[in-house]
Amino acid sequence: MNETLPGLSVTVWIAIFTGLLVLVGVIQACIYREMLRANKVIERAYLALSHHPPGLDINSSVLEGPVAKQRIGVYLGVKNLGNTPANVTSVLIQFCASKDPLPPKPPYSASLIREMRVAVVKTDDFTVFQSLDMEVGEIEGIRNGILKLYVFGYADYIDKFNCRHRCGYARVYDPSVDNFADYLEKGGLNKEAWANRNNLRFVTEPNYNYDHERKKSEGKDWNEPQ
Repeated sequence: MNETLPGLSVTVWIAIFTGLLVLVGVIQACIYREMLRANKVIERAYLALSHHPPGLDINSSVLEGPVAKQRIGVYLGVKNLGNTPANVTSVLIQFCASKDPLPPKPPYSASLIREMRVAVVKTDDFTVFQSLDMEVGEIEGIRNGILKLYVFGYADYIDKFNCRHRCGYARVYDPSVDNFADYLEKGGLNKEAWANRNNLRFVTEPNYNYDHERKKSEGKDWNEPQ
């Protein structure tokens, strides 16, 4: 006997019910996918680069050689602010003294890339040091405001979801912070204030301070697993 429901046959009702089940399955899959995406954003590693006080260090001694030079240097901390581990695969730090504004994109020098394999767990960090021997005349120009000295770079890393990221860092030297007389008090030098001063200011130009997922043209770790 061919049973029917009001207005429709059993076959049609079964088809409708099956379609609804498929629709529910698609909705659940979309919800799961969005939950997974959100989980990756929340749980992934986030690296940050920050300099140690005072920022830029200019050695007072003049180096021997045909041209008088002084050594400048900076210590940068690489810290994981995320919830899961990261594998750092390379770090680059460089200096740039110029009268001109920064170009739209950072002029990273491939010769300064340091390849490494450092696992950094949540809240963990490590320090890298970069130095440059600069002509005394250039340093005087920087101190007098004729030249601007920029410190910029990045760290490449892979998160636990096997996504590759790059975090950028850029600061500009503020010589006024290194005015020794500003830290003198009646009792002498305020050693704590002098030691904790910050002579590197945040660079506000776009494309220099960031954290983004890398393109395949960025980094040298694309042929290896996490």
